Amino acid sequence: MTGKLVGGFDSHILRRMQVKPLLVLLFVATFLSTLFLPVIIYFTLYRDISAMATNDFNQYMASARMLREGTISQIYNPQVFSQYRTKIVYPYKPSKLIFRSLPYVSFFYLPFSFFNYQNAYASYLVFSFALLVLNYLILIRFFPHTFKIKYGFLLILSFLPTIFTLIQGQSSILMLTIILLGFYGIAKKRFFISGLVLSLLLFKIHIFVTISLLLIVYLKKRGFILGISTGSLIILAFNALLTSPKTLLNYPLYIFQTETAGFGTHLSQYLSLYSIFNHLAVTIILFLVTVFIIYKLPPSKNIFSSLSAISILALLFAYHTPPYELTVLVFSLFYFLNHYFSKKSLYSLIFSVLIFIVPMSLINIVNNRLVTLFLILIGYYLLIKPILPVQNPKLFLPPPSSKS
Repeated sequence: MTGKLVGGFDSHILRRMQVKPLLVLLFVATFLSTLFLPVIIYFTLYRDISAMATNDFNQYMASARMLREGTISQIYNPQVFSQYRTKIVYPYKPSKLIFRSLPYVSFFYLPFSFFNYQNAYASYLVFSFALLVLNYLILIRFFPHTFKIKYGFLLILSFLPTIFTLIQGQSSILMLTIILLGFYGIAKKRFFISGLVLSLLLFKIHIFVTISLLLIVYLKKRGFILGISTGSLIILAFNALLTSPKTLLNYPLYIFQTETAGFGTHLSQYLSLYSIFNHLAVTIILFLVTVFIIYKLPPSKNIFSSLSAISILALLFAYHTPPYELTVLVFSLFYFLNHYFSKKSLYSLIFSVLIFIVPMSLINIVNNRLVTLFLILIGYYLLIKPILPVQNPKLFLPPPSSKS
């Protein structure tokens, strides 16, 4: 027999009937999103330059110009920073944004600052595309079964949070690259190196705090703690030289004081738990409960399930989680797809499709709570009830030795 009969149907036939529409839906969504990306970028870059002047890229360009001209110490002065942004996008008017990152990230944007704004943004898109290729190569090393997807790279490129990142000129693709490289070091058990790499996330201070604490509790490795502490101290000392020790000490207060609508922050549009509860104490309590759960859970046989859960939960508990930060979800997307192609798990395929489709509701920004609740479901599911491991002996797990 080929399989049990379920309601008169062969179970294998029923499974194929369920799987095919999901794969078609994933392909159609990817295809439409891929068409959507160049159209939006074309109108942003060539047709409506005034709209391009209001994206986030100009604040990074302004910080890079300040670095070149030796005025980087004034980067947290709203008046001085606004003057630089106005010069960069002249004759258009920039949006009301301030610089919230640590100033060392300006070195990443320094090469782009030698071009005019339009060419700089075009160069940023090319460089981001190259980073996405690198991210794809890392992901298929993690999850080799996803290489069966012929349009796998398009899944990353057409993922809506990735599109948001490219349109806004944000640094979330760089953040994704750092996280993937850090996870690679963890999977290879090079904990000190992975800690050093992940300390580079300090320019995303909200996410750095949550992901580093969750990883420290999960790994319980002195090497990782030493690596992330050493890297963080070096970066903080370097930023103190760029600005001043006093400016660095006032930085946390500066962040909280400027999280207002007057400086371009609209928490109701964000995807963190804080944006739902609108109460910092409740969010902190839930975070501490999650830390306790991770600490008490037995070590998971599937490190990728745990890393995927931690990356999602870190986004949820971050104070500042705009839609483009969900670019990190491509790790979970490839994790579930890898499990589907290796184990033929229908649930993994459903989760894969949902991870790709659900963020599309962010086009209508009032649905941000739907996305947040979905992330809570996925994050805690992966954390508490991890999927059976899919071994990749070439990379991380040595093949079992056969005894004669």
